Amino acid sequence: MKKLIIIILSLFLIFITLPKNKVALADETYAMVITENASFYSDASQKYEKFYLPYSYFVKVIEVGAEFSRVLYMDDSKNYPQSEGYVKTSDLNFSVNPNSNPYPKITLSCEISDVLFSNAENLTPLTVINQNTPAIFYGELPINGETYLYVYANGYAGYVRKSSFSQFTVPPHESLKTLIDNNDDKDSSVLTSQAPNDTTTQVLNDNQIVKTIVIAIVLILVLCFIYLILRPDKALSKEHSFFKDFED
Repeated sequence: MKKLIIIILSLFLIFITLPKNKVALADETYAMVITENASFYSDASQKYEKFYLPYSYFVKVIEVGAEFSRVLYMDDSKNYPQSEGYVKTSDLNFSVNPNSNPYPKITLSCEISDVLFSNAENLTPLTVINQNTPAIFYGELPINGETYLYVYANGYAGYVRKSSFSQFTVPPHESLKTLIDNNDDKDSSVLTSQAPNDTTTQVLNDNQIVKTIVIAIVLILVLCFIYLILRPDKALSKEHSFFKDFED
């Protein structure tokens, strides 16, 4: 019975140490959006454009790719659900960290009641947003010749016509000035050519390597522990053999 309990606990330990779909970085790495109308894609194939990320704000980097990087957007709090997606690596700058909240904190209010659509492909109605309902701004996207905002409102995330809201502006993130000041020529146009440096990529790769090594060590120790528990007792085997010979 004790051996069975130990085996179950060991299997449970293996299960909780297996890598999950979403891997948190040991050191959070952010990248600034340095291109106007930088597309945020919801899938790895970049077929489904979700919205344009606001210029000069940040995404949290999960994996740096040669062409596209996998990122997280928003902080996953109650009012700011997190979105995971893909952004062109050339649209990001990895040389500056946010000195304040990395994401836009903009709450809009509908001037008129309007429909919130669930997707940008066929604009499927999801719910109705009543007048004066607060809506959290994520980004915007032109759809069929009209601009829609991607917002979170009434527990739903989706698209609402921009014309349903009062006019607003998205102020540049304060870290943009830091990034420009760090460039010798003080020319903001050079920001569009920035790419992840070797140090950033190495940190991300090292985190993955360390995590893999730790998981491998834990699994090896657990398997060794199971073997020690279940291996036959040699002394007991000899004793049984002695009695068997005596009986013969």
